[in-house]
Amino acid sequence: MLHCAQFAQFVSSTTSLTMNCYFQLMSLATLEFIFNLPINTYGLYLNITSRHIYP
Repeated sequence: MLHCAQFAQFVSSTTSLTMNCYFQLMSLATLEFIFNLPINTYGLYLNITSRHIYP
């Protein structure tokens, strides 16, 4: 509970950031991560399988 109170105090101390705006930004970042993860994983797979790595 102390952490939540400290976080709420930090967010309220900045005038340009509200709790609603913060959670919207975090939701957007999470969605971007979820949608980009398969694309990046496939690109990594292609890079690993298309080139031979020698010791």
